[in-house]
Amino acid sequence: MITRQFRSRLLRGTKFESLVWFGTCSLRFNVEKSVLTTIKLDDISIIKAVKKRAYKKRISDSKKCSQIDLSDAVSVDDQNSSAPVENSLGTERNHEVKLTPLYSQVKTTIDQFESNSKKHIVLTQVGSFYELYFQHAIKYAPELNLTLSSKKIRDMEIPFAGFPDHAVDKYLKMIFDLGHTAVICDQTNGLYENKIQRPVNRLITPGTVIDDSLRDYHNNNYLLTIIFPKDPLKKLDGVNVGLAWADVGLGTFHVLETTLSQLMTHVSRISPSEILINEEVDLETLTSGKWYPELVEFKRYFITRQKLPSVRKKINYFFRRFVDPEHNIKAAYDNFKQKEQSAMISLLHYLDECIPNYKTNFSSPTRSVSNILMQIDPKTMLDLELIQTRQGGFRTGSLVSIIDLTLTHAGSRRLKSWLSAPSAERSTIQERLSLVELFKSNRLLSEELRLMMKDTADMRRLMRRINNGKVDPMELVLVARTILQLQNMESLIHEQSSHIQKLLLPLYQTLSDDGLLEKLAKELLIVIDVESLGKRPENRFDTTVLRKYWSITKTVSPKLLSLRKRYSKLVNKCTQVLKTYENELKANNINYKGLHLLKDVRSGEFLLEVKSTNANSLACIVAIFKDRLRDKTRSSCRLVDPEWTELGKMLVETEYLILKEEEKILESFRIRLLTLTNDIRKASYIIEKQDVLISFSILARNMNLTKPQIDESRELDVVDGRHIVVEEGLKQNLGEIQDFTTNDCQLGEEKPTWIITGPNMGGKSTFLRQNALIVILAQIGSFVPASSARIGIVDKVFTRIGSSDNIYRNQSTFMVEMTEAAAILKESTPRSLAIVDELGRGTSMKEGIAIAYSCLYFLSKRIKCRTLFATHYGTELQALLLKDPAFMESIEFQTTRIIELEKDNSIPITDRIIFDHRLKPGISAHSFGLEIAELAGFPRESIDIGRMVMDTYERNR
Repeated sequence: MITRQFRSRLLRGTKFESLVWFGTCSLRFNVEKSVLTTIKLDDISIIKAVKKRAYKKRISDSKKCSQIDLSDAVSVDDQNSSAPVENSLGTERNHEVKLTPLYSQVKTTIDQFESNSKKHIVLTQVGSFYELYFQHAIKYAPELNLTLSSKKIRDMEIPFAGFPDHAVDKYLKMIFDLGHTAVICDQTNGLYENKIQRPVNRLITPGTVIDDSLRDYHNNNYLLTIIFPKDPLKKLDGVNVGLAWADVGLGTFHVLETTLSQLMTHVSRISPSEILINEEVDLETLTSGKWYPELVEFKRYFITRQKLPSVRKKINYFFRRFVDPEHNIKAAYDNFKQKEQSAMISLLHYLDECIPNYKTNFSSPTRSVSNILMQIDPKTMLDLELIQTRQGGFRTGSLVSIIDLTLTHAGSRRLKSWLSAPSAERSTIQERLSLVELFKSNRLLSEELRLMMKDTADMRRLMRRINNGKVDPMELVLVARTILQLQNMESLIHEQSSHIQKLLLPLYQTLSDDGLLEKLAKELLIVIDVESLGKRPENRFDTTVLRKYWSITKTVSPKLLSLRKRYSKLVNKCTQVLKTYENELKANNINYKGLHLLKDVRSGEFLLEVKSTNANSLACIVAIFKDRLRDKTRSSCRLVDPEWTELGKMLVETEYLILKEEEKILESFRIRLLTLTNDIRKASYIIEKQDVLISFSILARNMNLTKPQIDESRELDVVDGRHIVVEEGLKQNLGEIQDFTTNDCQLGEEKPTWIITGPNMGGKSTFLRQNALIVILAQIGSFVPASSARIGIVDKVFTRIGSSDNIYRNQSTFMVEMTEAAAILKESTPRSLAIVDELGRGTSMKEGIAIAYSCLYFLSKRIKCRTLFATHYGTELQALLLKDPAFMESIEFQTTRIIELEKDNSIPITDRIIFDHRLKPGISAHSFGLEIAELAGFPRESIDIGRMVMDTYERNR
């Protein structure tokens, strides 16, 4: 029993260390650090009072809510007893309260996934809400900003929290951001039965999202598996790792074997939503930065530790996950390297765990060939702001935000794929550039094709949906229309000149010419009643409006025609029933607003409803039809009519038979469509590629871009180059067109290096970035912002620009700077482009000069790659280079400058100087730091002190 003192403390609301209830609703109180205490059932009223108080305060410290082992707990009055006191909030009079089927199932599911080391949150659909129960509600409601509440079930209060189902994407994102995953128990029930079930439908993780509302189809959503060798840190050099990645929603599957040193470059290119790593791998040590500092970037991704079964399934077991013939999958698999095979099997195992019943419909797995793609590591991608900005990670302000003029989701995905991994194959680049040139010079053709593409659908996404669950006839219509629109595009090209046909038709000839796609598409548009698709009642239980619209044209099959005729006759009889009641109501001069035949959702009865807002009219209706009256409200009466009851049953039965026949017909088309999946994917690729290249032609026209010359040399010759993003920003932010200062860049085998000096804010960093962007734009097949450009194919682009402390790596600014420079020195090749900005600034001047010179020497004399090197140590580096005339010959100095209009320091700084961003041969002796400080708003006194120090320093040199 509870002591009197303890009872009074409970009622006064004394704070306790822990107050926890779970499926058994056991409580433990540690009162002022005294002994463990349990409460007997006689005191249940006090427990409820405490619970009510605790709920009102909305206990938010989920970390304190952990299950308590009460096996050794005793009551206050019985501390000397050796036997523990049995207790539970979910019991009454020493008998366990039995949970309802819903809560019993939820509790079982939670217990099942609690045993797993991963943090799964069980979300159960109840009506139009997703709800959390028991310990999951207590633990995760505060993290998800949900109100913790309770439901009273048979004298037991069950903690719960929930949110509307239309907000599920918002909360799933929060769950992923917290590092958790979700177990979805969707509510299901039959078309004509009220039995509701909530089985575990799937596990949702960032890489296995299949709901359209949860993903952005402008981007790929890759799940990546990485297979490390045993003890990868014992021998770092030459360590190979296996990669496999797939987009579950789009059906693409790729593999690759690479080295540990190149791993993060490929991870950055793939940009996965989730990464699987075997739990046996010492991930903490691997990502510590001690061996390969760039591996610490793993911490930016959603990592799932995977426990593989002791006996792994063979590839034959997973053939069902692919759409291609089994022998094709087996042949591709056998051609892969051992680590690629392991990564592939690992990924497929994980999909069976998360979405066992979902048909992924993957195309044949392909090896990603890295030597035909330009390599861009994560740091470079961020420095150049290709996909997102460095500050804030926004799309606006990035390169893709300027160049993405695509119309379709698929086209946008293709563009980002090219931008993350530009081609390093001359023939591929030339083909794209030729098509962009064609579209640019044939504006009418490109606009007609673009207009046609507006009426196309995302076929990869639709085929994924068609392959799973019941067929939506509208989705079949969209696929059919897209196929026929593609045929229209090809016909339009056949009407063009032979030159245009020669360039464009090879793109379309990847499709099979057997005509099966076109034939199927035409059949679909005949069979499906497109006009009626949008007119069907949404509520399947609402029969107040008799069905007038169907999915399939009635003449498709004799059986369907017969059923539709039967249904029409029944509808006519129903009309006669309504007419009889209308006549009777009019004969009695009764005013009514509506007369409907309906099926009551709750009882399943077929009733006739008469609506009226006139109380006298309702009274008359009740009097006339009192022997048929079922119920009455303030505005309507519902009547039972034997004839309608019989007709209603026949209508429902006939409608069911019609729907089953329609489903059978649609299923036959679905199967036929799936046999043509490869052709449909090829059709999708045609639209994607054409969309991107036409958008490039529009970009070239709008922004005055030029076709670059691509060759196998090691030249980078750009005339009047511009930074396309900065130029566009000047137009938008200033509200007027301000000319961007163009600059040339000539790097070659004789002079592969430029050293750029000049004042702060003089445009050095912009110049460095713009040339890297010009190279990348050229190698994705776009025209470039320059008067002319000759570009020898670049295999890798590296940047060392503007570092800061890295809290992930526990590294200072200087250490980050050195790590980035080391990566360039180790990984660059003679075909690479290195962009180095202010190397050595993070240490003393002498050491900084030494580091800058050593890096410059290695890049220019040893590797001989194309290098743009911005520095404030121009004079000092020149002095060192003069000691090695041969080395000096391979380097050119360029500088920007500040033009001083006035020498009088009393004149405002904005009127004294202007920036000249034009590069000219030479070296800047000053960086104009004090002038920039004055522009930034330094107090005049502070600037004057700085000038005194500068004068003193100059006199003592």
